[in-house]
Amino acid sequence: MFKKEAAASKAGVDTVIGKAIHLESVTLKGLGNVRIDGNVTGLVELEGHLIISPEGRLEGDIRAAGATISGYCKGEIEISGTLHITSGAKIIGRIQAGKLIIDEGASITAACFANAEKMPADSYYLKKEEGMLELFA
Repeated sequence: MFKKEAAASKAGVDTVIGKAIHLESVTLKGLGNVRIDGNVTGLVELEGHLIISPEGRLEGDIRAAGATISGYCKGEIEISGTLHITSGAKIIGRIQAGKLIIDEGASITAACFANAEKMPADSYYLKKEEGMLELFA
C-alpha cells in the first residue's frame, strides 16, 4: 500500500501554492513536485519538478530537476533535466537547461543555454521595447 502511494506521489504534484496565496521573500526547498498557481517571490530549489500554471507568477531564481512554465517567471532558471516553456508563458532573465522545449506563443527575453555545464557569468540578453533593442548584462 505504501509503495503505491509513494509512486503516485512521485508522478503527481506534492505541493500546490494556490491562486489566492502570495509568498514573499521565501526559500522553497524540497524533494517533491510543486505547482505554483499564486504569486511567489524568492528562491525555489527542488529535486523534483516545478510547474508554474498560466495564473502563476514567480519572481526569483529556480534550481530544479525539471520544470514546466506556463505563467510568468522573472529570474535565473537552472534546470538539470527538461525545461518546457508553453504557449502563453512569459520569461525574463537567464535560462540554463539540459533540454529546452519552447512552444509557439511563448514570450522569452533571456539568455538561453541548453546542454551547457554552467551558465556563463558574462552572458547578455536583448530587450526589445518600442522598436529599440537594449543590451542587458
